[in-house]
Amino acid sequence: MEQRFKLKLKNPHHYWMKGIYKITIGGKFYIGKALNVGMRAYQHELEINTALKNYSRLMNIGPDGREEMSKMGYLNIARYIHENPSITGGTVEVLQRQVCSNMMYFSENMYLKEIEFNRDSYNISVIGSRPKSTEDNLWQAELNGECVEYFDPRLPQFRLKSTTNNNQNKKILEQIKDAKNQRPYKMQRIEEERVRLLGDNPSLERRKAVVEYIIRKMQTI
Repeated sequence: MEQRFKLKLKNPHHYWMKGIYKITIGGKFYIGKALNVGMRAYQHELEINTALKNYSRLMNIGPDGREEMSKMGYLNIARYIHENPSITGGTVEVLQRQVCSNMMYFSENMYLKEIEFNRDSYNISVIGSRPKSTEDNLWQAELNGECVEYFDPRLPQFRLKSTTNNNQNKKILEQIKDAKNQRPYKMQRIEEERVRLLGDNPSLERRKAVVEYIIRKMQTI
């Protein structure tokens, strides 16, 4: 039976974390960003195993193989693993936790700039992609017996357990999304943003337009 390549989180509690991550395979590495580091690592693992399985065919693709060319990064990893058969897995670690998607985008670009000329990097692009979602992520983890529970501190009633299946996780995530769309939660977010802005700019205290701007902005979240 063919042995599967595996990626392992250095800290299992970081599975649901959002931020900048680093994958290390042998003496090489890759840096990326994710709304959910654990799920992104799993996607990488699947792609790497697909590249390993189809290695011979991928090595012979032509310049017009656009869909295949998008997998060139994984092909480079597959080549490295084939050249170093003792490598059967890699590690994933969170370099920087982020809540704001826009800040995560800027942070990723700072990391990519630093490794631009590093030959041990698997990163093909030195510019990160802009976020498709601006939704925040405040997941925290608690150890409850032998089970790790993840929760948003603002919605502690919804908890994801590491032992639950993906269908259960999706159901809880849908409940969290519905809760975030409720007026009390949105008003809480508006108040948090108002306090933050006034803390940074005390002179805005008497300007009604600021509050109106915040309300308009938060209603789009």
